[in-house]
Amino acid sequence: MVSPDGTTIPPPQGLIDAAGHVWTLVGGGVRVDGEWAGFAIADVAQLAIYRGVVYVQQVGGTWWWRAAATGSWRPVSTTSLKVSTWLISGQSNAVGVAVADGGEIAPSPRVVAWDGDAAWPIASEPLPFVEALAPPYQHGSWLAAAQAALARSQEIRLTGYAKGSQIIVNWHADQPCWTKLAAAIAAAGSIDVFLWHQGESDADSPSLVAAYPANLADLIARVRALTWAALPVIVIGVGPYVGAGTDYAGIRSAQQAVAATVPGVTYVSTLDLPFADGGEHLTAAGYRALGQRIAAVLR
Repeated sequence: MVSPDGTTIPPPQGLIDAAGHVWTLVGGGVRVDGEWAGFAIADVAQLAIYRGVVYVQQVGGTWWWRAAATGSWRPVSTTSLKVSTWLISGQSNAVGVAVADGGEIAPSPRVVAWDGDAAWPIASEPLPFVEALAPPYQHGSWLAAAQAALARSQEIRLTGYAKGSQIIVNWHADQPCWTKLAAAIAAAGSIDVFLWHQGESDADSPSLVAAYPANLADLIARVRALTWAALPVIVIGVGPYVGAGTDYAGIRSAQQAVAATVPGVTYVSTLDLPFADGGEHLTAAGYRALGQRIAAVLR
């Protein structure tokens, strides 16, 4: 069982993070699963966990933090507290499938992305944790959103999992999309917001449209169970596409219903943004505009 936010040592014998690692204090130092945690921190007075991040306080009052069992300790300061980690998931619009138009966002050393293993290189498109299409269909909204939000963060870390043409049930607890998303959560150690852009494939089935509110609410609950209970969630609405046998309006209504009934969920509309194919996928300019819209919500 994961230790609740705010749990400290002493008095418990150990803290358990979201990945199941056990953190203990032994002889004035920190251990993870019984092994010495990086370097010795002498005279540790307190060990705490909050939002998936482990903190230690030395007897002299200095605090250090570490986001994962394999990470390194960093001093807590005004700068270090501004690192923000975004969890991204969904289908093709979450992947980013626009063709370059010359207005692409240049990479920033302050925006990094999980590479699916253990590294966080500077983020560039296509992002390393998505199932990208072949060139030239590789541009999306996340770099624009992150760079627009940098005014409030020293660094923004992007992680998650996204793959095109997926219905939401593929994020059920026993399905591959959920397994990969949960792995991203565990690797990050701490998540600050969950961004969900999906629903186009569900619009093809009346039964999936009807089940969408329950499926989305369940997904949000499972993400929060692995992160923290009040994790902010942004649900990005599907586009204005109208076609035979599809119900994009029904999916939008379902998304809005979840935002209206589940605390901490915000709905972001895309209806007035430019789309490339009749309302299914945003253009490069549309993704950039969506990025600005997401950043405004995060402020």
